[in-house]
Amino acid sequence: MQPSGSPLVLKKAATEPEIKYRLDGKTLSIDDYLNRQRATGLLVLKDGEILIERYQYDRKSDQRLASHSMAKTVVSLALGIALGEGKIAALDDTAAKYAPAIAGSAYGETPLRHLLRMSSGVKFVEDYSGMSDLIRWNEAVRAQGTPRAVKLFNHREAEPGTRFQYASSETVIVTLALRGATGRTLCEWVTEKLWQPMGGKAKPRGLSRKTALSSPRVTSTRRCGTTRGSDGCWPTTGSSATSKSFPRIICCGPLAPSFNRGRFVPASWITRAANISATGITRGFSRTASSASRS
Repeated sequence: MQPSGSPLVLKKAATEPEIKYRLDGKTLSIDDYLNRQRATGLLVLKDGEILIERYQYDRKSDQRLASHSMAKTVVSLALGIALGEGKIAALDDTAAKYAPAIAGSAYGETPLRHLLRMSSGVKFVEDYSGMSDLIRWNEAVRAQGTPRAVKLFNHREAEPGTRFQYASSETVIVTLALRGATGRTLCEWVTEKLWQPMGGKAKPRGLSRKTALSSPRVTSTRRCGTTRGSDGCWPTTGSSATSKSFPRIICCGPLAPSFNRGRFVPASWITRAANISATGITRGFSRTASSASRS
């Protein structure tokens, strides 16, 4: 993805505020948090201003960090934009409507709404145990392409929308539908509709399908491109970008007016994506949501 020609400047507080939190009856500081969590980087943003920016283990602010599954939220935003522009007609459309290559498969006949909530009901065990379906999925995608890999997971255990089960494969299906609807790869669509308008400064990279065969915790990267059966990026494993890149996504949602950047994702989509379903599935659209909110 290419950086914006008009990068969003994030102001930094003149002094770092003292932040305390309570845990197990103790009052702890940011230093305590970093010592306990082994975090590589920590950035706290409020009202468009960076309050805290810390790095550990010889990391620096201009170095990229892997987003891992935060990329799933970016996929959700990308689909929300496509829905707002009429590229996607309705969330109750099946994935196969936009990705005919997976027509007739369990995933292909699942409505986008339930794929976004990872509630397709298709059997897919993602437990990182060494026997995880994610390994079989990744290997099949590399060897056969995504449309054929989809058909290896064709047993529906529950009706769509009735059960949440974490499955990275469902985000890939959403991305296939998004590509079919827009005629663009995920990287191309996100670059044009989100990354550049929101003022993305650094040049992020998508994690390679090649490096994502055995575990989502990978570090090797390459530029987004197209491979056999590919959507153009690997949306489940994520992308690598600087720590300041991730909070810039805020400017495309409810806080957009504060940044004077306009709004690129419909406000209604932000609300819908954050809510859980009326069936009690504690999952928004490609993100976990509070059980206190329902749509």
